[in-house]
Amino acid sequence: MLVNNAGLGGTDSILEVTDETWNRVIDITLNGTMRATRAAGQRFVAAGKRGVIVNNASVIGWRAQEGQAHYAAAKAGVMALTRCAALDLAPYGIRVNAVSPSLAMHPFLEKVTSAESARRVSSSARHLAAPPRRGRLPT
Repeated sequence: MLVNNAGLGGTDSILEVTDETWNRVIDITLNGTMRATRAAGQRFVAAGKRGVIVNNASVIGWRAQEGQAHYAAAKAGVMALTRCAALDLAPYGIRVNAVSPSLAMHPFLEKVTSAESARRVSSSARHLAAPPRRGRLPT
């Protein structure tokens, strides 16, 4: 079994994100997931064994959030990669799935998080749970 849990985030407006930051987030989050998925698939096939690959995506991959274009693009890529890899590897008995967790404030996180960070996490979680704004929506 492989669990792909690598990811790199941060908060950068699309107006301010540098190519270096964009490429680093994509390389670690999406390309790293692809490389590990490919390697695990090759090993399972070579060994003639069934296998399971679980990729850690994110709700940010399908729900927009300010300052998260790089992370959202990478996680949306992980979702697409997961679907395609599942089709490619199914004939070999290898299942590929993804989970898409969201933010959740809990007592342990509150202990190790500043008040400002906790406020931002709670605000982000409310944003993700809220229905989309009406009017001009992303396309």
